[in-house]
Amino acid sequence: MPACPWLEIAKVTTQVLAFLGAAAFFAYKAITGYLIVNVSLSAKIERGRGTDAMDYLAIAATVKKGSHGSLELHDARTHVSWTGGSQERELIGFERLSFRTEQGLERKRIVFASVSTKAPLLRLTPEEEATFSALVEVPSLCANDSETRTSPGITVEGGARCLSYGSPEEAEWFPAAGPCRHGGA
Repeated sequence: MPACPWLEIAKVTTQVLAFLGAAAFFAYKAITGYLIVNVSLSAKIERGRGTDAMDYLAIAATVKKGSHGSLELHDARTHVSWTGGSQERELIGFERLSFRTEQGLERKRIVFASVSTKAPLLRLTPEEEATFSALVEVPSLCANDSETRTSPGITVEGGARCLSYGSPEEAEWFPAAGPCRHGGA
């Protein structure tokens, strides 16, 4: 029995409207950032006295994953520069460590000396945060003579995108630790 022609027209019209509505929804989500890896990077940096010629700069970079999607952390580094020099350091702790299974015990032990060969990249899930650190030696010059600039950065992959966060433009300045030690006031 053939259906009424107007029912067939209503069915096709409803299907087209449903398809257009779904396309509009996904376009809206893409424009507002649903498909973009959302992550924030912050740093806490402390400068402490070392020797007469060098100070220590402790850098802790915190990566916080946003509310949707996950990402793989490929690299985490910091770049520290001062008048007359610079240094780049890998942040400690961004690689997944290996483990070994103990005989007789259904137990796995962490092997701190080696990175996992099966899954070396650390994956951050939504709302997860991780902190990585580095210690850098910098010249202990007077605050009047020199300042130290540091710029932590990370490289992550989420979906098909590979992104780098952190740049020299986003760097922070830190004066020398304590009073001048080399004949200044």
